[in-house]
Amino acid sequence: MKNFCLTLKIPATHSCYADHFPGDPLVPGALLLQWIFEAVNQQLPHTFVQTASNVKFLAPTRPGEQCSLDCQLSDDQDSINISCRNAANVIALKGRFGLKASSDI
Repeated sequence: MKNFCLTLKIPATHSCYADHFPGDPLVPGALLLQWIFEAVNQQLPHTFVQTASNVKFLAPTRPGEQCSLDCQLSDDQDSINISCRNAANVIALKGRFGLKASSDI
């Protein structure tokens, strides 16, 4: 498996939304990254996302949205490029993430 797509359902409610930002909530970048890591780690059971580099947040992600993750594994499977598209099909996040085999952890 080199390329795959995942669907990421952003929870409609979360305690951080009240402060980020009142009246116009956005998903905080750190929380979006956590949910992306969890989704990819479920897809790659023997590998774990460990590091993030060149991550760019390009558009907002809103509570309750359904996002799509386009994932491309490197040939040596030590990294993965991920693009996250929000509900408007706009790239909200893109970046390169380092992978580590579970046997190396």
